[in-house]
Amino acid sequence: MKGEKELIEKILNTEINIFRSIRDGSALMQHMEDFYYITLLENVRSNYQTVASLQQTSDEGGI
Repeated sequence: MKGEKELIEKILNTEINIFRSIRDGSALMQHMEDFYYITLLENVRSNYQTVASLQQTSDEGGI
């Protein structure tokens, strides 16, 4: 019983914190930061692939 009560209390506190972060806007800010970093990572990865393919083409004598 005691373990179940502690688990329920932890879940309740987690839900309260989630609702607070939604209400105060920090959840949106975190989402926007995550989206920004994911997009940045995808763009950097894409640029590296483009550069690598251009270098490979120039090494083969194409450029």
